[in-house]
Amino acid sequence: MTMRQKFLGRPEWIEKDIDEEYAEKEAKKKKQLEEKVSEE
Repeated sequence: MTMRQKFLGRPEWIEKDIDEEYAEKEAKKKKQLEEKVSEE
């Protein structure tokens, strides 16, 4: 949890932030995999 999330103390916002962070990480992983494949 980030300091901002702790400060806000709003679980629904925290859930949303975590979902967005997760989605971003997954998108980056996917992109990296695609780049690796295209390099080979």
